[in-house]
Amino acid sequence: QMTHSVINPTETADGYTLHSCSRCTYSYQDNYTQFVPPSAFKYSSLGDGTCALIGLYDTTMTEYLIPEKSHDGETVVAIGEKVFFKHAMVQSISIPNTVKEVGQWAFAQCPELKQIKGSEYLQRIAGGAFQENEALEVLDLSGATELGSYLCMGDTSLREVKLCDDLTELPQGA
Repeated sequence: QMTHSVINPTETADGYTLHSCSRCTYSYQDNYTQFVPPSAFKYSSLGDGTCALIGLYDTTMTEYLIPEKSHDGETVVAIGEKVFFKHAMVQSISIPNTVKEVGQWAFAQCPELKQIKGSEYLQRIAGGAFQENEALEVLDLSGATELGSYLCMGDTSLREVKLCDDLTELPQGA
């Protein structure tokens, strides 16, 4: 019986997923993630102790762990329009469970994007948010009750999409 624990990166050590056997002492690590300081992102305050991530200061990274809090201590609850749009190098994005909303084309046209962790916590996803990501294979939208149109259009490698049980209809071009 294997257990899986996500160890978040710190300023001094990479993050990873720890897989441990509950019956013996065997364990291994994978899915390494580099530390991304909250100051690597641009934020917009929503005025109630929360904020939206609206941009990137560093576009040279291949892996991003979106922080739960901004550099000002506000809780990150949304990812704005086009934050990662056409990011040529990004391969993996980890979204914290505090984020509930994603703006239009937020992750669109990222040719190397293979993995989006934490997408199951999203509730509202605008149109085209994951459009034309040629390397993306799996997308978990099981928490989303509001989906925009043309959400995954052009995702040629997408082989699995998990949807919310409460979702009654798919939007156009989903």
